[in-house]
Amino acid sequence: MKIIYITLFFFSFTCFAFAKKVKFAVDLTGQPISPNGVHITGDFQEIAGFPGGDWTSDGTPLTQEGTSSIYSIIIDLPAFRKYEYKFVNGDQFYEAEFIPIASRVGYDFNDNRWIYVDSTSSDTSFIGAIRFGENAPEGKKMIRLLVDMKNEGSSPEGVFVNANLPNWNENQSSLYRFIDNIYEAIFFVDAGLFEYQFVNGRISPKIESVPNDCAVNHYRTINIVSDTVLSGVCFSSCAACNTTSTDHMSTNFEEMEISPNPAKDIIQCTFINHSVGTVELLNPVGQSITTYKSTGLNSLTIDASSLKSGIYFIRYKNEKNKVYQIKKVTLL
Repeated sequence: MKIIYITLFFFSFTCFAFAKKVKFAVDLTGQPISPNGVHITGDFQEIAGFPGGDWTSDGTPLTQEGTSSIYSIIIDLPAFRKYEYKFVNGDQFYEAEFIPIASRVGYDFNDNRWIYVDSTSSDTSFIGAIRFGENAPEGKKMIRLLVDMKNEGSSPEGVFVNANLPNWNENQSSLYRFIDNIYEAIFFVDAGLFEYQFVNGRISPKIESVPNDCAVNHYRTINIVSDTVLSGVCFSSCAACNTTSTDHMSTNFEEMEISPNPAKDIIQCTFINHSVGTVELLNPVGQSITTYKSTGLNSLTIDASSLKSGIYFIRYKNEKNKVYQIKKVTLL
């Protein structure tokens, strides 16, 4: 019996020692709230002890913060792991949000949000209340950084980024590797000048030397005016690594453009590459209203004259029936 007690104590201590409090929050401003509540679904539900296991749409409810449109939950999760998730306005999986491509995992058509928990400090990790079906919290812009370590070789301690978030000395954040050589992270920042610098390793870190051609005061800089995904740049370089492979996710997310938006009676879909596939008009909960076939022409017209005012989605699938792009449109 003593052995059992010791084992259980060691297991509990180990879980506690490597756990991190993570706050997930969603902003549903402008959205009709489901009478069945707001939930989060993801690949952490089982390990966090929620009923139904991972990707259960009704097993992890969020709580409204006061009278606001923000719903949140704090969960204890093992640190130094990547987690994937979606918010659900309701308790059915078809009521899950459509996540913009820039915020998705993105590889192999994975359309989940993701977060990397890289700390065991006693504070609560909180990235902000992300707007339902959008990239960032209210008043913030999303920036997705990617660095290619192909020529440098990555430290076993990890790859990091120093940035003005807002304090250089206290904000060295881990980057996560989905595939070989490419490390990335998503940040939510104020519009304006964003400065950053990649770091290889933590105990004996090698801070990249940014070439003068793309440096301002030795740092990489970008003026953030909208949600931004940067191309994967080679460590200590201004350009991509010298490679003919396609190691990282394409950052040319735009295959289809829609106009006008907001629209009234007619929605025009313009295909940048004369794409072949299908275009679906979806209602706010993801149910298909009508489907159109794109046959390689550069545009397609959707008749929306009979639809009620509100939020709709247009989903484009390529020839292999893979979801390539989802656009939100407002009908007046």
